[in-house]
Amino acid sequence: MSDLVPVTCYFTAESYRRLAKIAEKNGTQVHRLIERDVDRALNGGPRPPDAPRKYRQHYSEDMLEAIRHMHAAQMTDGAIAKKLGLSQANLSRRLRKMGLPAHGAKSGGRKKAEAAS
Repeated sequence: MSDLVPVTCYFTAESYRRLAKIAEKNGTQVHRLIERDVDRALNGGPRPPDAPRKYRQHYSEDMLEAIRHMHAAQMTDGAIAKKLGLSQANLSRRLRKMGLPAHGAKSGGRKKAEAAS
């Protein structure tokens, strides 16, 4: 006898369509995506080796809006990343995908300070 328990999930039609597109793109089925996420959440492991890179990081609309807002407020990339709990490299990739320029440190860093002395 199996120790598996069937679980019913309800999604909005739009959410299911989006999941189905992701599943089709990855050559799998929606329930496999859900099983993978549940397993990952319970076991705390890294992304599965067969998972495509796009599967790893999903930015919600709220997160994207927060990035746009902080970027428009001229916050540095490092400050935005820290506030959102992201690595600076991850944020930099997202900013490039969004077509936004990088914002570095305002002081110009160590080289500018050394040149002034």
